[in-house]
Amino acid sequence: VVIVAAVRLVLGTLIGLYSGYFSNWFSRILDWAISGALTIPVMMVALGAIAMMGTAWGIWSFIIGLSITGWVETARMVRDTTISVRGQDFIEASRALGASSRETITRHIFKHILPMVWMLFAFEISSAMIVTAGLGFLGYYIGGDVWVDVDDFVARRISGTSELGQLLATSWERLNEPQAMVLVGSIGCLIVFGFNLLGEGFRKQFNKRM
Repeated sequence: VVIVAAVRLVLGTLIGLYSGYFSNWFSRILDWAISGALTIPVMMVALGAIAMMGTAWGIWSFIIGLSITGWVETARMVRDTTISVRGQDFIEASRALGASSRETITRHIFKHILPMVWMLFAFEISSAMIVTAGLGFLGYYIGGDVWVDVDDFVARRISGTSELGQLLATSWERLNEPQAMVLVGSIGCLIVFGFNLLGEGFRKQFNKRM
């Protein structure tokens, strides 16, 4: 989940910075890509990508599947912030003094984006965890997990790495003993809630600095 969040964050930040700062044909293509990716559910894209790549790719199939369109929210927020910062007087002064676009982005604009990046990273972790748990519930486990039924309501794991989505997918079969399902679901909710609170704290700090 952390790797997926980091990949999403890097892609979204780079795409958002370029599309928000520049006004050329490539930035317009990126704007169209952001608008198009916002309309596609991440779960559907991840399911399709993981199904096509299969278990041979291992964890990379999950990283690629969850990152194909997962970066779009970060890119949209970074682009909007970049557009608002780009019109400030100190950006015009930087250009008038002969600074290149790369220097203006790295020295001025990115400093305004950096506090928001930590907030987005926390939100990306919680978002990726929710989708990963959903994939596990549908039977797509990280590591190509395999379960074999050995008796009524009894199964044994013979490969793979356990995760919350996988535990939810197998615990619902024992409806007469729902303690495992409630426990796993509560832990998942607490983890996601914790990262959302962390992201909210970063957002408040970011607003204070701005």
